[in-house]
Amino acid sequence: MKPRWRVLVFQMLLIAAVYPLAAKCSYLMTFPGSRDTAVWLPKGVALAVLLIGGARLWPGVFIGALITVIMNTKSPGWVDLGIATANTIEICLGYWLMVKVGFDQSMTRLRDVVVLVLFGGLVSTTVGALLGATIFATGGMLPWGAFLPFFGRWWFGEATSALLITPILLMAIKPIPKATRAEIAEFVAMMALLSLVSFFVFFHGLGFRAQRYPLPFIVFPVVVWASLRFGQRSSIFAVAVVAAFAIPATINGLGPLVAGAGNPSMILLRAFLAVLALTAMALSALLSEKDIAEATIGESEGRFRMVTETLAVPLVIIGYPEPEVLYVNEHMAELAGKKKEEIIGLPSLPFYKHPEDREAFLARIQKDGQVDRMEMEVLSATGPRLVEITSRVIKFVSKERLPDGFL
Repeated sequence: MKPRWRVLVFQMLLIAAVYPLAAKCSYLMTFPGSRDTAVWLPKGVALAVLLIGGARLWPGVFIGALITVIMNTKSPGWVDLGIATANTIEICLGYWLMVKVGFDQSMTRLRDVVVLVLFGGLVSTTVGALLGATIFATGGMLPWGAFLPFFGRWWFGEATSALLITPILLMAIKPIPKATRAEIAEFVAMMALLSLVSFFVFFHGLGFRAQRYPLPFIVFPVVVWASLRFGQRSSIFAVAVVAAFAIPATINGLGPLVAGAGNPSMILLRAFLAVLALTAMALSALLSEKDIAEATIGESEGRFRMVTETLAVPLVIIGYPEPEVLYVNEHMAELAGKKKEEIIGLPSLPFYKHPEDREAFLARIQKDGQVDRMEMEVLSATGPRLVEITSRVIKFVSKERLPDGFL
């Protein structure tokens, strides 16, 4: 057996072992009086594993799902196989759809967050929950009258896992960027503050022992702070910190997400965590796109300067309909006998020795969209000079939106 196959087998066996372990951890977050967990961890873990390691690892997911079903249910063998298959189809479908549309694991684009939510969370989980509920009902393990509630619990738990656990694991494999001492200190202070606020909110630290729906949203400003300052990895980590307080508090009847008579609300908890995760990831992605756009503009400006300054001919960009000079290169500045800063912003009319030449020039360019080798006299540093002008109409950004340094 070649070494790479040994590695592959080891990886699949590792996944097969981690899957039931994640399920065991999920059952520790079970709501009282039910087998309904706050977050079904295996979904998020398995989806992240396939996104990181590829579709070839699916047998490990199937084996792990089968072991989990056998360990936690007393159902016929064919039902066990069916549920394991449903879980595997769900995860593989989510992976395939996400890869098909070009999902980027760094999630620096808003479209990647949408892809995770739509395919990793909604579509694949709907298919898996539908298959799983049907198999359990057909096998006599679930009354058909309880089909929809069971479907809803499966769907909500695994969709929430895709929004929480998958991003955490995807960010965990990324190299940690270098940071200054000040940035590290700010990050530590931010996480400490978030932990303190989360403790007060969810463990009755603020004295609220009744249901207070708006109260959990006190953590949002700190999560937004994490998104603004440190990007996607920090925002996801901040959500994980909040979840680490919200989940145990709620399932033990504490905090503002507990309904009347001290009953924890699964719907409120999952909805809160989903909204928090979506807000953090979407905000970080939007800010990343803004940074990328600014960097692209900077690169474009640099290339523009390099090209225009190395041209062996004078170049001037003039606005229309206002005849204002927007940009000149060094050759044009030398021709005019002035510094570039002195020319930019001036009206173009003083360049023409004969004002009627400008009207003739404008008439031609408005008609044809270009002017090729039109002779006219212009005013230069040494006096009137006969030149040939070649010009093109270009769609340029407005004066207010020109890159820095162009005006």
